[in-house]
Amino acid sequence: MSNEEEIREAIDTYYNKLSAGDLDGCLSNFESNAVIFDPIAKTLFELKRYWRVFIKLIAMLNFSIESVSINGDTAFVKWMAHAIGKNGKEVDFEGSSVFTFNDKVKITKFHCYWEPKTILPELEIKTNKQ
Repeated sequence: MSNEEEIREAIDTYYNKLSAGDLDGCLSNFESNAVIFDPIAKTLFELKRYWRVFIKLIAMLNFSIESVSINGDTAFVKWMAHAIGKNGKEVDFEGSSVFTFNDKVKITKFHCYWEPKTILPELEIKTNKQ
């Protein structure tokens, strides 16, 4: 299996596990010290802690991958998502993510881009920025 195939498989696993609600399976693709750039706080966070907090704020989150572009150890992913808030409201949104992988094909850095201003109010999720 080529490195590109392994990266593509890691991306598929990440989104499939996250959509299935298997957070531990999703996070197993990440290096223990991986970081995420958060579009709300606009800063880097320890990824595993970030997802464990964020996932508690929603009832369901489902992703579909639109496209993947891989260049060396970096992958760009365009995706669509459907979320259901704890309030029962639903929202569809799109975004993109940039993953950086190490030589073991574990994710070390994850930048996720989506529009919090349109999604969070609909799902009635409060942040410190509101």
